[in-house]
Amino acid sequence: MPTIEANGIVIYYEEHGTGPALLLIQGLTYATPMWHWQMVELQKHCRVVAFDNRGSGKSSKPDEPYSIPLFARDALALMDALGIEKAAVLGISMGGLIAQEVALAYPRRVSHLILCATLYGGLTVTQPTPETLAYLMQYQEQVDDEISRLEVAYGTAAGFSERHPDRVNKLVEFKQQTRPPKYAYFRQLMSSLGYSSEDRLRGLTIPTLILAGKQDRIIPPQNSERLHAIIPNSQIRVFENAGHHLHIEEPEAFNQAVLDFVRG
Repeated sequence: MPTIEANGIVIYYEEHGTGPALLLIQGLTYATPMWHWQMVELQKHCRVVAFDNRGSGKSSKPDEPYSIPLFARDALALMDALGIEKAAVLGISMGGLIAQEVALAYPRRVSHLILCATLYGGLTVTQPTPETLAYLMQYQEQVDDEISRLEVAYGTAAGFSERHPDRVNKLVEFKQQTRPPKYAYFRQLMSSLGYSSEDRLRGLTIPTLILAGKQDRIIPPQNSERLHAIIPNSQIRVFENAGHHLHIEEPEAFNQAVLDFVRG
């Protein structure tokens, strides 16, 4: 099991392929298996590194305050340990906050920035509905198959579960295999809720691609439009038939967008 000890914790990671480095950063509680639909294609063109954030998967889960800058230092420590001087950094959801912080705090280490289904935090973001906020606060450490499927449905566009039952089965399997303890979930959630990068993003000069799902209920796509408006020379693409898990809902188009951007 590939791990490193860095920044005071053990970090689990996976590395595949050769070429320009591409660092993948997952969202709230999600772990490396959730990149299943990206790994096969992206590793044909890049040195892909995915890892479990503190509190997720096989990485350490200390019961102490987390923060987005702390997660960013974890990511940088992994890059240092693997001898990666510069990488394209892709973050989804909470991982998008971490990716922003890596780019803002360590700009010389980032060649391209890809922000997926995310926001910049603070008071001016578009909040999800009260129903969604209540859903986020109802995390259960032990769940059955039915609850896992409801979670998948909440994070995807209408009709996805019916169109792709095989993908849903795999997602449920991954979610149940890597589900973190309740305290770790709320440590991660609170770190996200306490973060804001809006004031600093206007000075970002790293090439940036923003990807969003039009049917995202967890982080409304208006937040991606705002990111696009304040990050200079950024590009944006909205997937009409995807929700929060756009990289799983439309993996072929998602992967191609990432590769076109990184290679272009």
